[in-house]
Amino acid sequence: MGDAKLGFMLGLALGAQTLGAALIAFAGLLVAALYVLATRGVSARKDAIPFGPFLALGGIVAFFLS
Repeated sequence: MGDAKLGFMLGLALGAQTLGAALIAFAGLLVAALYVLATRGVSARKDAIPFGPFLALGGIVAFFLS
């Protein structure tokens, strides 16, 4: 539930820019997931990739771009 708490706090801090932060975070996680799948193969689908660092990065980028 840490990701939900982080998303909630980003929503309080960024307001309407939260959607942009979430989209940036999803895009960053997509790139990381595709890289892991490409390097480790199909068996990597069961590996966990933490979402919190990507959500934090998206929040920082959204904060500075606004």
